[in-house]
Amino acid sequence: MMAERLLLGHRMLATCCDKCSCVLFEDQNGKEVCVRCDLIDDEMEQPTEPDARIANVPTAGLLPLANTGENLRPHVPIQPHMESKSTDESNLQREVFTEVRKVIASEIRLALVEFKKGRQNVSSRLESLKLLRSLARTFRAFDTPC
Repeated sequence: MMAERLLLGHRMLATCCDKCSCVLFEDQNGKEVCVRCDLIDDEMEQPTEPDARIANVPTAGLLPLANTGENLRPHVPIQPHMESKSTDESNLQREVFTEVRKVIASEIRLALVEFKKGRQNVSSRLESLKLLRSLARTFRAFDTPC
């Protein structure tokens, strides 16, 4: 989804979503958009239909479980430590920012090579300059991660 946003001309920002800590994007209208929250919202809006394979499973031949008299412990979910979770998230965020910087630097180099060749017409060269300016802004934005 992040790549799709970039291809649509959205700018990746160096700020994070308050809800999920995912990197924010800015669309052409200047609206900040969170990819992860958008995906969750889209999933919530889709009607949930029961899985036909599960709903149509025959129950014939299944026997009810007998009480064996064993003392069973109730299921207690394991709760992760909040500190390690936030550390993992910040490490992941640093890794993502580093990779994004590498990709943007590579795109800047490619755009500069094409621009320096001078084989483009005037309007194409102007578009190349706009692309370079946008890439440079995005690159600078990732110098200061959240």
